[in-house]
Amino acid sequence: MCGWGARVKLPESASLRRMAQRVLQASAAPQHDRLILALAGLLWLLLMMWVAVPSHRSLDARRAEHREARELLARAKALSATGAQSRSAVPEAGAPALISVVNRTAPGFALAFGDFRPEGDARLALGLRGGDFDALLRWLVLLDTRFGIDVVTMDVRPTDTPGRVDAGLTLMWHH
Repeated sequence: MCGWGARVKLPESASLRRMAQRVLQASAAPQHDRLILALAGLLWLLLMMWVAVPSHRSLDARRAEHREARELLARAKALSATGAQSRSAVPEAGAPALISVVNRTAPGFALAFGDFRPEGDARLALGLRGGDFDALLRWLVLLDTRFGIDVVTMDVRPTDTPGRVDAGLTLMWHH
């Protein structure tokens, strides 16, 4: 009869010790050692599954993200190189007009350029610190498709923050 008020008599500690000794003596020593080794191996396997597998998956995901970022950077640099070779500036659309377009469009992409350097009458050099790489690419597509502005040169360097870059750009009008 066990209930909330029932008392259970526990064996004395000496009798528990005697029972444990009998169990250990009953099992053969080589079997005991094998059992301990098997349990240690199982614990090691469980520890590896608990710690190593999730961190390995996380590492693989980060490697994939970095590989994709490097591929995007390579494509952006290739586009920049081909754009510089195939286009020349429109003389009447100069650097002041480029500055105006940059000032109107860049804030919509959360891009803040640190310096504007006109290069001659038709080109504009820009510097970006810690900008979002995806936003930079979307902004450059907008400049090309809506305003007819090309990227003549582009130097992009990753920062310590994933997805953020420092960039140097030179822009000019399509011809």
